[in-house]
Amino acid sequence: MGNEREHDWYWYLTDIYESPYHQPALNGEPYYAGYKDEFGLGEGGYKYGADGGSDKDDQYVRSSMYGSFLSGGFAGHIYGAEGIWGADIEPAAPVKMWDAFQWSSGAQMQYLKIFAFSIGGRFQELVPDANLVSPNKTHVILGYEGWAFSARTPDKKIFLVYFEKGCIRTQIRGALPHGNYQAQWFDPRAGTWRVAGNGIVQSGSTGILELPDFQDDADWSLRLEYAGPQSQAMD
Repeated sequence: MGNEREHDWYWYLTDIYESPYHQPALNGEPYYAGYKDEFGLGEGGYKYGADGGSDKDDQYVRSSMYGSFLSGGFAGHIYGAEGIWGADIEPAAPVKMWDAFQWSSGAQMQYLKIFAFSIGGRFQELVPDANLVSPNKTHVILGYEGWAFSARTPDKKIFLVYFEKGCIRTQIRGALPHGNYQAQWFDPRAGTWRVAGNGIVQSGSTGILELPDFQDDADWSLRLEYAGPQSQAMD
């Protein structure tokens, strides 16, 4: 899929995954760093987009990377940027390719692989399902903030989750009842891990996991891995 870029479109990767004849899914033309649609009516007079190299622009790129991956884009991801895709060098070009090469969003692309392969070969077992996060979206369908995306292994022992900036504190459902799960936040800006809360979250009798607070108000990824049953089940 490609050319339709906001987070509401990531679902089409899930649709590809769920088709009767499975095909590797790929977001072939996601949000391009620094690219603005001048014919839209959104913030700043654009349908979407932010100044290349800005924190907001990096955030939009990360939404595209992690949101697409967890929606079923398991074949990989493509990074694009204004000035690079056209190899722009002309004096009149608003962005020169040598400037775009220095934007931090491109460097952050490598961290998606660290996150995806942190569960080893079980990466191949992931099933996309944003509804495992409750709630998982706002009413804003053409944007890059406030939504969450997730995938889980069929045995319910591994969850990978991504929260866009602006997500409220939420819960994960569909876990094994009365289970202990090791929880780690993943910083998509630096490719580093942090313990979530005290490192363990517990599911109740209905398989719901109450998550600890976010590290801050930025976007974050999360890995949950089953660590065994609780020593004493509680309702």
